Amino acid sequence: MRFLVLFQVFIVGCSTRQPPAPVEEPVAVEVEPVAEQPLLLGAQGLGPWRLGMSRFDVLQQGSCVRFEPVRVTGGFECPYWDSPIGKRKISFVFDEEYRLAKIQLWLYEGPDVPKDREEWSVATWEALQLIRAQSELTSEAHSHLLAMDRAGFLDALVGGTSGDIPFSANFELQSDPAEGGRKWISIISSPQGFYSFLFVSR
Repeated sequence: MRFLVLFQVFIVGCSTRQPPAPVEEPVAVEVEPVAEQPLLLGAQGLGPWRLGMSRFDVLQQGSCVRFEPVRVTGGFECPYWDSPIGKRKISFVFDEEYRLAKIQLWLYEGPDVPKDREEWSVATWEALQLIRAQSELTSEAHSHLLAMDRAGFLDALVGGTSGDIPFSANFELQSDPAEGGRKWISIISSPQGFYSFLFVSR
């Protein structure tokens, strides 16, 4: 009798016991790495080029398909450099010791026609935003342009300039004085056309 009672208690205990919960395997979640924007302006240079480079070293950098001589400056240029802000023309000027003294990146170049005035304004705005993401821009005479939103900036350049009246604006890029170089942007509108340049110079 006693054996039957113990057996019943054992059976009830087994029927009420919950099976152990299955152990869930941790799920690996892949996180896409955030691609860093290629650096356009570095210490003492632009892209892969640095002030003071030899002519040979300049020609070896930048993955340019071809370089062309520039008779006016005695330097040369790459018509289609695949820069961090798109395909642009870039020019190089050397000193008397054939060391790189000035780099000029053409942000925009176009003839004096209404359509190009708008393209010049848009291209300049987009280039400024990409440059401002990596460097600080200042301007003594045109700080109001830097404070504008996209619509205001385009209106200032498209509607505020005339093909008959030359217009120019300059912006300084923050530089370490120890680098011994300057960086600035020039925006130009004239009867000859519309231009925007990024300069790095000794």
